[in-house]
Amino acid sequence: MLMHPLRTALTRATAWGAILACCCAPTARAALDVYEGFQYADGTSIVGQTGGGGWSNAWNKSGNAGSTENATTPGLTYTGLPVTGNKLSLAGQQLTTASSTGSSAFVFRNFGAANSYGTDSTTTWLSFIGQRTGLKSGAHGASGAATYQRIFGISFFSGGTANTNERFNVGELSSSTSFIDTDKWALNIFNAADATQNLTVPSTTDIDVQSFLLVRIDYGIGTLADSASLWVSPNLALGEAGLGPAQAMLTNKSLEFDRLRVSAGGSTSSTDQPNGGVVAASGLIDEIRVGSSFASVIAPGLIPGDVNGDLVVDHNDYVVIRNNFQLAGAARTQGDLNADGLVNFTDFRIWKNNNVSGSGADADLLDFATPEPSSLVLLLIATMSFCAGRVRR
Repeated sequence: MLMHPLRTALTRATAWGAILACCCAPTARAALDVYEGFQYADGTSIVGQTGGGGWSNAWNKSGNAGSTENATTPGLTYTGLPVTGNKLSLAGQQLTTASSTGSSAFVFRNFGAANSYGTDSTTTWLSFIGQRTGLKSGAHGASGAATYQRIFGISFFSGGTANTNERFNVGELSSSTSFIDTDKWALNIFNAADATQNLTVPSTTDIDVQSFLLVRIDYGIGTLADSASLWVSPNLALGEAGLGPAQAMLTNKSLEFDRLRVSAGGSTSSTDQPNGGVVAASGLIDEIRVGSSFASVIAPGLIPGDVNGDLVVDHNDYVVIRNNFQLAGAARTQGDLNADGLVNFTDFRIWKNNNVSGSGADADLLDFATPEPSSLVLLLIATMSFCAGRVRR
């Protein structure tokens, strides 16, 4: 059946338009919002460091932070989780007298302006790898057994860093003689303004076992309507559907947050350990992720092509590669995307294949093998002109 010339022209133009849309559409940004893999030199303090992505500031300190909060090698790993860099090793100070600067190792970091969590009817996921280390002391365990007595884990805050702004904690709070200390990974509520709200819901996994912590927060409508679910070391190969029942849950709480604190409590108690004194906390943290889906917090922490760790591949990443081209012994932050120690065309190709369209025209001039959106625009215009010419004839 013969097709009317005008219809033929429109069909061709529509087809080319679809091709153009597919080729020119910006790459969808990953659902991962915040990442920290502690890609800092071995033995260096994380205070003042600005790596990772999705943050609005550098790591900053409270208490004695800066001397015992260091990036150390190697990083922590977990089956099925892509990991990078080193890990954070932190320890509270063990003092024998009160300290005006505080003995706890607390380091804070704020999320970017777009990464504030708590909107009604939304879901947020977060994950990290952790392990408590050090000695136990005291007699707060079952049958008077020694336990880890000082806080360790990650606490999440909203609107500030005072105790009244702390919403919840993943890890372990400082123990109390009023309850049995289980030394398990747990979801915790610490409310300095209302102690009746304080709550610990432990999992079944010892906190000194290196574990992958996965948390889903479902934000309800109104205040005290949020819930959190904790899974400890799930089988990631089974996907979200295979997580099974949560090991710990919080319900009917306010769990909004816009910053976090990695915590290891210090001690100003006697150093007579473990008989009488309280041992300061210490531990390891790595691979912090916050995102909008299960898939986002078990995916690679830095997306392919992302040199500067801002979770988007754009012209800024290209500039780093260009400025360090042929640099030997380079790090990822200098443009070495495939970790072979050299910034070269392989790294440029990784950037190019993941580049958001329209993020920098000068980069297009370096790659003639891949058709560029501008070329496709010219091709579309030429095709439409050709079709229109046939209609006129």
